Amino acid sequence: MPVGALADARFAQVDLHLGPGDLLFTHTDGVTEAQGGAQGTEMFGGRRLRRALAAVAGLPPAELVERVLRLLDQWCAGQHDDDVAVLAIAADGG
Repeated sequence: MPVGALADARFAQVDLHLGPGDLLFTHTDGVTEAQGGAQGTEMFGGRRLRRALAAVAGLPPAELVERVLRLLDQWCAGQHDDDVAVLAIAADGG
């Protein structure tokens, strides 16, 4: 649900503490719902996204995002029909 779309919408609040080496990666549904594959109708999905993230674990956030978006673009053959936004934040332990 978009923030601010409904005046009476309620959202859960979660406190998240990142430690050294932790990474927070968040995305819009345009990532997991992106269609592609052999027939062009299979969704990228959460499982494929988790595998993609595991494959690039340890990279700096900017490079990680770039690689995930490149994989997504390859999956969709450059034909995205939804918005795609990702955010990666790494804890530096400082």
